[in-house]
Amino acid sequence: MKRFLGALRLCLLVLCMFAPAVAHALPDGYVRLEYIQSNGSQYINTGFVPSASFKHTLVFEVVSNTNSSKYICGSGIAEGRSGNVRIAGNTIDGIFINVGSGSARNILNGTRTLRGKTTLVLNLRNNAENTVLLDGQNIANSTTGTITSTKQLQLFALDKNYLSTGVRIYSSTIEQNGAIVHRFIPVKRKSDNVIGMYDVMNSNPATAFHTNAGTGKFIAGPEVGIKIATKAYNDSEFESV
Repeated sequence: MKRFLGALRLCLLVLCMFAPAVAHALPDGYVRLEYIQSNGSQYINTGFVPSASFKHTLVFEVVSNTNSSKYICGSGIAEGRSGNVRIAGNTIDGIFINVGSGSARNILNGTRTLRGKTTLVLNLRNNAENTVLLDGQNIANSTTGTITSTKQLQLFALDKNYLSTGVRIYSSTIEQNGAIVHRFIPVKRKSDNVIGMYDVMNSNPATAFHTNAGTGKFIAGPEVGIKIATKAYNDSEFESV
């Protein structure tokens, strides 16, 4: 019996070690929003450094078309940046990753027009083909090398000096080496109406809520009710309560 119990404990330990990350319920003190929107001085620091092999699924919408270039997400402007997505007016005109010891490389194949709410999937892998899907269509050139980003990924910006305006973000999901490590959803904190992004993959409410790292206030989208996480991570697999 002792041997059996010991073997059982070992099996449970191994299962826990290799079990996939689980999303957590949104706490009662928050209400989910359909999106949050920047007016040019707000951004979110995810705390994630997009190095090695990573995948970023971003659901966003450009609602004010200007000719000036702006970034809907990224990790700085100098060497060491990766995952930067640049838009100009209603088109995506640049997607940058840092490979090896050189400067950032634009892997976008031409430009692409944006039409309303858009799902962008950056699947960037070390020494392998990179794919970037815009509403299911691959828009990236293949490239190889070791991704060497050293800076944290921002939403609505590259950093405090390069921010976007007129952009809505509906969700942001980040995977590292095939496992989901962050899933940010727009929320409002009920106690003070502060708006930000909540990471439902983080089990600690004290650090899961990411507020504006810039100035001013985000524009809040409509409330869509508190949501609880099910076994999956996309919007269709979250349930309203």
